[in-house]
Amino acid sequence: MSTSADNTSNSNAYRIPLLKEDNWLPWKRRIEAILNDKGLQEYVTRKTPKPQPSNDPANRAAREAEISAWGEKDLKAQNVIVLSLGDSQMVHIAGAETARAMWEQLRTVKEQRGQHGILALCRHFYRMQAKEEDNISSHITQL
Repeated sequence: MSTSADNTSNSNAYRIPLLKEDNWLPWKRRIEAILNDKGLQEYVTRKTPKPQPSNDPANRAAREAEISAWGEKDLKAQNVIVLSLGDSQMVHIAGAETARAMWEQLRTVKEQRGQHGILALCRHFYRMQAKEEDNISSHITQL
């Protein structure tokens, strides 16, 4: 039996519905707001790219500290995303090593653009089935 705790993310003071197959746009807006509030939005938009190691021995320690700080914040952004995904959506971030990669993989699947979007829409359309208890009018509206 599903409870409301199964369907919402409770990360600190935020309670938002988990990402499911059909709630990308509202979920995206909420996650962007959370990331922005936590100062992590730039790790998803790539306004703060990962610092590269320095070959200069004088700058090496400072650069390693920058890389470490970047990694910690990127990990926090990853956690915001991961903790707000439904189980069935975890497959979409498989292999992503940064918050930016997770975000782009989700966008590729969820935002209907180009050939991928057309294929996703076709797949969704052909997989739709009405349940026995569903209202046929509402099912046709979904189609």
